[in-house]
Amino acid sequence: MLEKDFLSTRVIAISRGISGPSLEKLIQALEAGGIRLAEVTLNSPDALNSIYRLRQKFGKSIHIGAGTVLNLNAAKEAVGAGAEFIVTPNIDREVIEYCVSKNILIVPGALTPSEIMEAIKYGSRYVKMFPIKTMGAEYLKDVLSSLSEAKIVAVGGINTANAADFIANGAVGLGVGGNLCRIPEDGDYGKISAYAKELLAICRPHK
Repeated sequence: MLEKDFLSTRVIAISRGISGPSLEKLIQALEAGGIRLAEVTLNSPDALNSIYRLRQKFGKSIHIGAGTVLNLNAAKEAVGAGAEFIVTPNIDREVIEYCVSKNILIVPGALTPSEIMEAIKYGSRYVKMFPIKTMGAEYLKDVLSSLSEAKIVAVGGINTANAADFIANGAVGLGVGGNLCRIPEDGDYGKISAYAKELLAICRPHK
């Protein structure tokens, strides 16, 4: 179900540095906007407790995962708190093999062809290309010209202006942080929902 929801929406929302009621309002707004996967980075305040509470409150409508998972212990703690998927900024064999053994979706971070192939060798079905902002969509296209079977999730500086370029150049999905998961200064969380809908309209597979 999780993987199906990801492939039908192609977007993982990335919440960083947000906690408490603001985080719950953010997730509610993302849900209203059609987002089905949201990660809470572990360098956010009270991240593990946030993951647990979000799973309890929103678990039937949105998949909650953990991001910025740097080692095996952190992965185990996140899964213990209820994380349905794990996202890392790097390649860590122990983390990947642990998630594969537990049937937890793992999206490890890589940038070069060698790193991408290493992640796949350890069992990852998807690989996060990070940071992609300075490299651009053409870099993704060039890498996939040789690694055509790699399923790449582009992360870093993604917004509604460039999302289509990354999808067109081969990304199976996008991780979107600050441009989507920014708490509005005026308290209008409807802006988040609207941005999510616009992003999904760009990214969803067209029949």
